[in-house]
Amino acid sequence: VVPVAGHHALHLGSHLGEAGRRPCKAMAGLRLLLLMQTLLLASADFCDDFDVSQLDGSDPLDYCKAQFMMGHPPKIGTVCLARPQDAFPTQAAYGEVDAGCVQREIEALAGEKDGSLRTYLMSNTVPTVIGPSGKLYITDHHHLSRALLQSFLPYDKPYIHRLLYLCINEDLSKYDEQGFWDEMQSRQLVWLYDNEGNNITVHDLPQSVKYLKDDPYRTLAMYVRQSYGFIKCGSKSANSKFPQCEGGNVTAKPYIEFKWAKLYRAQFPLPDIYDQSDQAQVIQLQSVLGQAITISLDPRNAGQEGFNRLGPKSAQQVTLDDHGCVAEDDKKKKKK
Repeated sequence: VVPVAGHHALHLGSHLGEAGRRPCKAMAGLRLLLLMQTLLLASADFCDDFDVSQLDGSDPLDYCKAQFMMGHPPKIGTVCLARPQDAFPTQAAYGEVDAGCVQREIEALAGEKDGSLRTYLMSNTVPTVIGPSGKLYITDHHHLSRALLQSFLPYDKPYIHRLLYLCINEDLSKYDEQGFWDEMQSRQLVWLYDNEGNNITVHDLPQSVKYLKDDPYRTLAMYVRQSYGFIKCGSKSANSKFPQCEGGNVTAKPYIEFKWAKLYRAQFPLPDIYDQSDQAQVIQLQSVLGQAITISLDPRNAGQEGFNRLGPKSAQQVTLDDHGCVAEDDKKKKKK
């Protein structure tokens, strides 16, 4: 179960302002325990669906690092809080435009008065592996982590709005450094390619999401996924529409967008795209989006992870706004 604030660990009271200083009510802790037990029974990996927004104003979750300090490290199947800069990436690249779109969404939610941003962060828990010395390695949501780190949030926003909700999927802290990375590679929990698709080693991975480098093909893969050119099971919209997601029981494996980006890079090289501004990059990516969707739906790629088994009839190219983000009208259609 998730440790309750004040129990075995330092809590957030000194950081979160008045709301964070309220004592954690016994009822809130009980409700959390019941919620987590239900989630553990419902799914072997509940990280995609974890949502504590129904709890009251006092936050029952602890800092991940505080739990280590107190000698009670977070356990598999629990959720704890961390700053984006304290999470170690398991990839070297990201889609800069993609992360920029997430940043815009975060900043828009931060302007709401109803706790929308906190609810958003709660519903997007970050799959995490504990490594040697208690380091926290994230295996998905690198774009969310980078976006939150670089977002401009109002100064009066409680600190809780600047934290990631890490969901502990694996504890590999018993291994030494070499053994840890051997295990991560055997479980396919690390992506060892740079932003231009070249092979790298674990020693080339950045020490923070702050140092991820832009791979435009990763942004292109995001556009194709949003168009259902390929399917990433685990998202609510995909789980409800595509039989291959088995009603939501299939969680997407990490780096699926990078795997498709690798295919697009091989099919149509865009050598000048790395030197372009974000706006020029989006224009060029938009010009090849239809081609990328067609390639994704080609039966010859049926062996590729996330291949859309429903075929072209279920795919629809998204419309982009001036920032290269999926237009609001398209977002609303996907939620239906």
